Amino acid sequence: YYTGRDGIVKYIYENITYVVNEYTGEEVTSFAKPIVLDCVPITKEMVEHHQKAEATIARDKTKWTSNTVIVVDTSGSMRNADVFETRTRLDAVWLCIALDFIAHRLESGAAGSLDVVSIVTLGSYSRALALEQPTSWTLYNKIVDIYNNKTVQPYGHGPYMPSLNLAEELLN
Repeated sequence: YYTGRDGIVKYIYENITYVVNEYTGEEVTSFAKPIVLDCVPITKEMVEHHQKAEATIARDKTKWTSNTVIVVDTSGSMRNADVFETRTRLDAVWLCIALDFIAHRLESGAAGSLDVVSIVTLGSYSRALALEQPTSWTLYNKIVDIYNNKTVQPYGHGPYMPSLNLAEELLN
């Protein structure tokens, strides 16, 4: 632990930092140490493979092996810090998409470049962050970039129908 000026004590336990008033014992604040994600180095061959897959996906939908649309809640409630080892609920979502949905499936061979992914935000406005993209390390790096740079922030609330309509359109 660390004792600072004015009786403020900082404890770190299981990657969570607690700031406590030493005199009253009351917690001032707490926060999780963010999980660090690094981008995967992309080779020239990987870029060419990704571009070829993008062209195939755009040209011939019968070549698709799957079509997944991920709708990510970006409403204000996603600012809450109630998911273990993440700062916000939205951070937990990006981690799951990057590690569990993309990286794990690529590493295990459960998905490949003709498994199509679209990502749509659900919040104050609807936005397609990825539109009919191949499952690839390029897509993984895009999600890592969103997570690391906090380029998508939780904000506001509905209307949700535009996001759901866009998701339905992409699925069809």
